[in-house]
Amino acid sequence: MSLLLLMIFPAFGFYAYGQGYTITRLTDNNYVDGSPNINNHGQVVWSGFDGHDYEIFLYDGVQISQLTNNDDTDLRPVINNNGQVVWEHYPYGLYLHDGNSITQFSNNYKDSEPDINDSGKVVWEADIGDKEILLFDGVQIIQLSDNIHDDFSPHINKHGQVVWFGHDNYDHEIFLYDGGQIIQLTNNEYLDFIPDINDKGQVVWVASDNQDEVILFDGGGVSQVISNDSYRKYWLAINNNGKVVWEAFDDYDYEIFLYDGTNIIQLTDNERNDRRPHINDNGQVVWESEIGNNEIFIANPN
Repeated sequence: MSLLLLMIFPAFGFYAYGQGYTITRLTDNNYVDGSPNINNHGQVVWSGFDGHDYEIFLYDGVQISQLTNNDDTDLRPVINNNGQVVWEHYPYGLYLHDGNSITQFSNNYKDSEPDINDSGKVVWEADIGDKEILLFDGVQIIQLSDNIHDDFSPHINKHGQVVWFGHDNYDHEIFLYDGGQIIQLTNNEYLDFIPDINDKGQVVWVASDNQDEVILFDGGGVSQVISNDSYRKYWLAINNNGKVVWEAFDDYDYEIFLYDGTNIIQLTDNERNDRRPHINDNGQVVWESEIGNNEIFIANPN
């Protein structure tokens, strides 16, 4: 494993509430809807509680369909640009919907946090004594990390590069798997966590010391601080245009923020928790909001 040292530069602008976006409520039901994910075609997937357990739902731009209907719990779906959907299924592992049929490719009930790229490769964290990062390449399962510490929350881009955060004996740091080599992107006294990666190799994560900072790594050894206010931050996502979304606690509740490459836009400003945002390459943003039981919202650029 090699270590890459980063230079950090500030690059944040001003805040403007909802500027340039129209927000629409996507769901309105008695279910508990959460963990939305959107692809570049505007297809949105999420998990919803149907009164018995959690199932997977898909919005295709026109109507909502239910992908699963069983007696088990299906959670945290992710959809790629080919319409393939992967999710956690308790108590049996990970499942994949290819647009026609559903296939189980993992049978460890402790497998969680899957992500899928446009080639259909899937990464996830697996508890196999400690938490390690695994990759399914369509044929076999490959273990990417192998250490005595826990590794969490992997994400994969179209080139097969994978990022995650894990412990290095002292605190949480960011790791990158690239071409068979694991590179440690950070080495500091901060807590670095919740990374995401786009197809250009840009990586974002939260660095936490006395306050949370959103860090953007451009793939070439230089990082920028795109947000260093006093808000507590979590759950980041980056698209292929370098736009970044995250949730932040504003001393009252969680709100959704967007970095457009120059400025920071606050997409929500209300008295409820807005969480788990995701963004596609068209700039559409989805998230879950604690209105009613819990509903899904989408922000479309004007």
